[in-house]
Amino acid sequence: SSYFYGKSIGHALPSSKSRNRKACQCVKCQPVPVFFLPRRTTFIMSYSRTVLSSLLILFTGRCLSFCSGLAGFSTNEYYRVPFQVYIEDTDAYGVLYNANYVKYYARAFETILGNECVISKIDEQKFKGSPVLGENVLVQAEQIDETDSTSKWTVVLTSDDEDSIYNMAQVTLSRSASFDCDEKLDIDESWIEQIDSFRLFQDEIEMRFLNDKQTSFLSFFTVMKLFERSRSNFIGGPDNLKRLKEEEGLLCVVTSVDNGALQGNALDDYKSGTDLTLNVQNNFHVKRKKMIDCYQTLLSLDQTSIIAQAKISILAIDSESRRPKAIPKWLMDKFTSGDISSEIN
Repeated sequence: SSYFYGKSIGHALPSSKSRNRKACQCVKCQPVPVFFLPRRTTFIMSYSRTVLSSLLILFTGRCLSFCSGLAGFSTNEYYRVPFQVYIEDTDAYGVLYNANYVKYYARAFETILGNECVISKIDEQKFKGSPVLGENVLVQAEQIDETDSTSKWTVVLTSDDEDSIYNMAQVTLSRSASFDCDEKLDIDESWIEQIDSFRLFQDEIEMRFLNDKQTSFLSFFTVMKLFERSRSNFIGGPDNLKRLKEEEGLLCVVTSVDNGALQGNALDDYKSGTDLTLNVQNNFHVKRKKMIDCYQTLLSLDQTSIIAQAKISILAIDSESRRPKAIPKWLMDKFTSGDISSEIN
């Protein structure tokens, strides 16, 4: 199988590493990592559970359901989906492009659940590291809540040996187009504001049947790319990003995404083949000399309807050491005064 799964009362499809084991393969007895514990603690707890289950099978002939509870593991649904990083997935810095993390998550859910749901919210997304070209990675997803039309999941992107955590987030899936941006971004009027307009191409607009109704919408993957384009335009375009790297030795990387939400039914009036132009409103808040918070909202052309939103934090790092590095004055002036005429000295 292309993915491994299990429920609290079901059985997992064993991975290649565990296929020859004689111990119980139910998801609660698999050596599944606890994402947010130190690695050594995770290893001890995980494999202690496997040893315990093996002893239980040896003496009782069955797996006792409470064995997962002894190690503090969730009994919610849990899945793994593998991917490999292709050149189409990488950016100019040679690592997985920031919008492609949510693309991997969306593809993992399509593998698990089919194509009758969409990622409608993403929150607490933390960028811990970056897989490189050719690397095998694993999307690990655990359902933590469910309603009639939505389900909430914790997702983590790791190396395939699970030694490295690259990304983690809380995502909400929707099975209908009734989702909305219910928590608006908290924007201070004193922050620098910029508005960009973008024409969308046909391949950026998705058609999906939700609750047996054909719905047009923009995926988070497309929204993140539009937000990236608009941030680049604010600092003078892609040429200035290139010059930052080559002349200043500085890279601008995404470190977190919060309060990300799509507005359902926002494109109900869109007809396939027609032109669609949208606005991106950017509000920039200087958090410190090395970090900028970007409050970004995707709006209809007349700016009356919200289509998507997210708060995206950007960190400046040294291109060689990958350590945080102060943003140069010419760029800081843009974020604090709105002076977009400055150039690199």
